[in-house]
Amino acid sequence: MSFTSFLSSLFRSLLAFFLGGLAFILIVMPYGIILDSVFPGSMGSDMIPETLSSQVLLIVINFIGGSIATLVVSLMAPKRINVHAFLFGVFLLFLNLSTLFGSSVSWPLWISIVLLVALPFEIWTGAWLGNYIRVSDQQKSAV
Repeated sequence: MSFTSFLSSLFRSLLAFFLGGLAFILIVMPYGIILDSVFPGSMGSDMIPETLSSQVLLIVINFIGGSIATLVVSLMAPKRINVHAFLFGVFLLFLNLSTLFGSSVSWPLWISIVLLVALPFEIWTGAWLGNYIRVSDQQKSAV
């Protein structure tokens, strides 16, 4: 592997992580707007979902966001898709742990625990979809 090939691969990997993180932020961050439009009046003054249905929808939004973000990482990764997805999962793990132990988010503890339990499934779903799309694209181009 030449040095320029290594730099190209490294740049593409960093770009994959950046775009995956950006996708996660763009999908998950407006959760308050989404929850308030689906369940009016369910958000507290500090943007914490107060009803059970809005809390479950928050978990669903987070799962979809993590899966799509991992899909973006998987599609952008130059090689070793599963390694990139795993490393992105570690990033999401630290993000979830910071919400669990951080003081910035004070939603119920069970939400943070469910988010931690669902994290491997998010990563697996996004990586599986990324692998599936890349393999089907390679088969189409081979024909």
